[in-house]
Amino acid sequence: MKATNNQFILETYQKYRSFIYLFSQTVINKHRPNLIEEHKEIVSELAKGNVQNATNLLENHLKKDLEFSLYYLEFLNLFII
Repeated sequence: MKATNNQFILETYQKYRSFIYLFSQTVINKHRPNLIEEHKEIVSELAKGNVQNATNLLENHLKKDLEFSLYYLEFLNLFII
């Protein structure tokens, strides 16, 4: 991140670092269903210039990521307590 020399990127990364870590440990490592397909849909809409559709897809995508992460953490919590 530092190599970018972009203060906005650095500040944004610092602000969301915990979420990025959470998502990497759950969404990515535990293979959330339809993850790649959703990325492809978002990119496709952007390529077509459909910014509003891409924005809606991205919001839904992030909600699914968060729901998956929370579900997984609750699942783990059942075995820890």
